[in-house]
Amino acid sequence: MGLLSDITVVDLTSAIVGPACTLRFAELGAEVIKIEAPSGDIMRKLGGKSPSGNDAPTYIQFNKGKKSVLLDLTTPVGQAALRDLLGQADVFVSNLRPAALGKLGLDEASVRTLNPRAIYCTITGFGTGGPYDGLPAYDSVVQAGAGVAGLFLDRDGRPMYVPSVLCDHVVGEIAFGALMAALYRRAVSGEAVSLEIPMFEYMCAYVLKEHLGQRTYGSGDRSLGDPRLLDANTAPIQTRDGWISVTVNTDRQFRNFVAGAGREDLVEDPRFSTLGARIDNLGEWLKLRNGLFTEKTTEEWLSICRGNDIPAMPCSSLSDLLSDPQLMASGLLEEVEHPEFGGITLVRSPLRVDGAMADETGASSALGADTQAVLERTGE
Repeated sequence: MGLLSDITVVDLTSAIVGPACTLRFAELGAEVIKIEAPSGDIMRKLGGKSPSGNDAPTYIQFNKGKKSVLLDLTTPVGQAALRDLLGQADVFVSNLRPAALGKLGLDEASVRTLNPRAIYCTITGFGTGGPYDGLPAYDSVVQAGAGVAGLFLDRDGRPMYVPSVLCDHVVGEIAFGALMAALYRRAVSGEAVSLEIPMFEYMCAYVLKEHLGQRTYGSGDRSLGDPRLLDANTAPIQTRDGWISVTVNTDRQFRNFVAGAGREDLVEDPRFSTLGARIDNLGEWLKLRNGLFTEKTTEEWLSICRGNDIPAMPCSSLSDLLSDPQLMASGLLEEVEHPEFGGITLVRSPLRVDGAMADETGASSALGADTQAVLERTGE
C-alpha cells in the first residue's frame, strides 16, 4: 500500500511544474485526478514525438499513474463537475494564473466554501502583490529572470539556459514538500491552509543562497557570486580519451589526489597545501589540476580517485544512462504496458521505503479515459 493511498489530489495543472509536483503524490499511491480541457494538457503534443502523435514522451513520464478527467470548464456542466470533485479532495493544486482561477470560481474562498478541509495550492510564475503579478511564465522565462541563465554570462561571457526545465523541476518538488507539510498540519490540528508557490521568487532564492556572496555581510568586500562555481575551469575535465568530473575539497582528498597524479611536490606548495590556500589561489589551482588529467584515460583516473575516496564520475551522455550499472541495479527504468503504445519504459521514483522502491504508478491515461468512472462517484 502506498504511503499516500488515502489522499485524493485534484490536479488542475499543465506543462511541467504542476505535473512534477502531483507526480510525487501519484508515485506514493495517492489518487491524482488530472483535470484536462478538451484540447488536453499541452505537453501531450509539446513534449516530444510519439508514434501516433498523441501522448508525447515527456507527458507520459510526468503523468504516469494519474487519472485523466476531461472537463470543459467554460461550461456550467464542467464547472459543476469540478466543484463536486473538489468537495471530496484533500488537495487542490493549480498552476493557472489567479485571475483565471477567479473567473472559474476557483479562488481560495470559493474552494474553501466547497470543502473546508481541502489544502489549496497555487503555483504561480510570480508572487502576488508585486509588479510582475499575473504575468505569464514558462521555465525558460524564469531561468532568465531569476539569474540562472545569467550565471553562464558571468562565467562564460554569454547567457545560456540549462538544457533541462530546471525551474519546473525544482519548484515542483518544493510545492510537493510544502503540500506535505500542510497535510501534516491538518492531521495534527484539523486546520487546512492555502499555499502560494511563486516560481520566480523561489528560483531567485535558489540562486542567491549560493551567490549572494560577500553581500551577506554588512561591510567590506561587496562582491557577488561563489568563485568556485563561477570559475571557467569549474567544468567537466578532459582526459586522454574523454571527460570526467572530479571534486577535490578536503586536504586529505588533495593529498591523495596529487599522490595519485604523481605530483606529491604540490603538498609542499604554499599556494595549494591547505584548503584556505587553494581557495585564495583558486584559478591557479583549478587550471593546474585540470591540466593533469590529459595524461591518463578516464578509466585510469576513476581507478585512482575511487581507490583514494575522491568523488569522481565519468561525464555521461544520455545514451550512457540507459546502460549505467547503478541505474540497472536500482531498477530506475521500468517496462510497463501502455493501452495505446504497448510496452513503454517509465522512469520510476528512486525513493525506497523499508528497502523497497515506493513507486505505485502504472502508465499514464489517455485523454479523458477516466472521466466516467471518476464522475460516477460524485453522482454526475
